This record gives sequence, C-alpha cells and structure tokens, in this order.
Amino acid sequence: MTIAVRPIARAALPAGVLLAIPLVAMRFTDDVAWSPFDFVFMGALLFGTFLTFDVAARRLASRAQRAAVAVALATAFLLVWVNASVGIIGTPGGLNDLYLGVLAVGLVGAVAARFRPARMARPLFAMALAQLLVPPFAWLVGGPEHFAAPPGTWGVLALNAGFAVAFAAAGLLFARSGAAAPRRG
Repeated sequence: MTIAVRPIARAALPAGVLLAIPLVAMRFTDDVAWSPFDFVFMGALLFGTFLTFDVAARRLASRAQRAAVAVALATAFLLVWVNASVGIIGTPGGLNDLYLGVLAVGLVGAVAARFRPARMARPLFAMALAQLLVPPFAWLVGGPEHFAAPPGTWGVLALNAGFAVAFAAAGLLFARSGAAAPRRG
C-alpha cells in the first residue's frame, strides 16, 4: 500500500502557514497564548480539513460540487473551532458537546449516501436541521442559565441559524449540481 504524498503535502503546507500566524504573534504580544495542545489540535483540524477537501475535490465533476464540499467543510471547521475555543452555549464543553451530534449526523449521512454527490444534499439538510435543534434541546436539558453568558440567547440563536444556513447552502449546491458523474483520478 502506498501513501499519496502530494495530497498530504497540499494539506500540510497551508495548515503549516496558518499555524505560523499564532506562533509569530506569540513572539510579539501576550494577547496570543497558545499551548502545545492548541497547536496540535488546530494543526490536526486544519490538516484534516484541507486533506478531506483535496481528496474530495479531485473526485468531483463540477465546480458546484467542489463548492458544496468547500462550504460544508468550512462550516464544520468553524463549528468545531468556535466550540473548542470559546463555545457557543456558555463555555467550551458541556452543552457545546451537543454540536458533535451535528457532525455525527453529517458523517453518518455521508456514509449512507456513499459520498455520492447526487445523494449528499440530504445529509447536509439534516445537518442544518440538527444545528437548529441544538439550542432548544440545550435549553430543555441545561436550562436558560446557560444562555445568560455571551453571546446570550439571541446570539446563540443567530449563530446557529448562520451555521444552519451554511449547511443548507452546501446541500443546495449538491442538489443543483445534479447527478454529474464523478471524475476518475
């Protein structure tokens, strides 16, 4: 079994460049204070996102499909990043772990769709719905006191609506791209 070096390099290079930003910033300001864990976590998140896009984009036939993958991956990346760094509902962890369910819905749906572009709209629409269901479920389970901290109730609802719209937009891109045959290669 051989490992394709080019996709790994194409993912590692932009991840490394982006990780250099906080590394350099830490030399000049105390406002940026990343731990080694922060670098490892963000490096894995960036590398995984770039690698997934690279592999998927090479197998897709249309620009709309590549755009759909880009929007879906960027939205998932931002969802993980925001929740790991500051949290949407209160502080990181706790009720914010419910957002892992949104990602699980997408992963299970993508596997069930066999990653076929013509079938990927449904998992993305399901992710949008799951995203919208997190705040009311968190309110029922955790209570309204978790929504008192910034961004507040309206901020939580607005952020969730934004993520849901982005997932739905990716789903629409897949739906509109039709059943174009995947590119071989």
